[in-house]
Amino acid sequence: MLTVLTGAGFMSPAQQPSGKAIEQCRALNRHILDRALVSMDMHHMASPVTAGGIAVPHMTQLFIRALSEGKRSPDAVANYVWDFLDSIGERLLKDGNRIESKNENLKQIGISVSKFLKFDRPLLEALQIIEPCVNAASLMRGQKVMASGAGSP
Repeated sequence: MLTVLTGAGFMSPAQQPSGKAIEQCRALNRHILDRALVSMDMHHMASPVTAGGIAVPHMTQLFIRALSEGKRSPDAVANYVWDFLDSIGERLLKDGNRIESKNENLKQIGISVSKFLKFDRPLLEALQIIEPCVNAASLMRGQKVMASGAGSP
C-alpha cells in the first residue's frame, strides 16, 4: 500500500535533513522565487525533508515572496501580489472571465491568501521549503479579519 501511495504522489518518505541539504534547498528555492517575478515556468520547490520537489503554484510562490520581503499581514500580502500582477498587466480569472477591477482582484487574491495561510504555509514550513513565520499567530489573526470581509484589501 505504501508503494502505491508513494508512486501516486500522495505521500513521500521523510528524513532528517542535514544542514548542507537545508542550505542547498534554500538557495534553490530563493532562485525559484526570484524567477517567479519573470516567469511562471517553475512549478516545484525543493524540500530537504523529502529530498525532492513539491508542487508550488505560481500564486503561492508570490505569497511566499511577499512573506520573505516582510509583508506580515494578509492585506499586505494581497496588495504585494496585486501590485506585481498589475505591473505586468495580469488579471485573475473568475468563472473563466478576466477580472478587471482592482477591488475584485484584491478580493480574490485575499481569499487565496487566507487559504494559503491556513493550509499551505504550515505544510511548506514542515517540509522546510519556507522558514517558519515568526509571527504566524498574528498572520492568522489578520487572516480572520480578511476572510470576514472586514479587512481593507
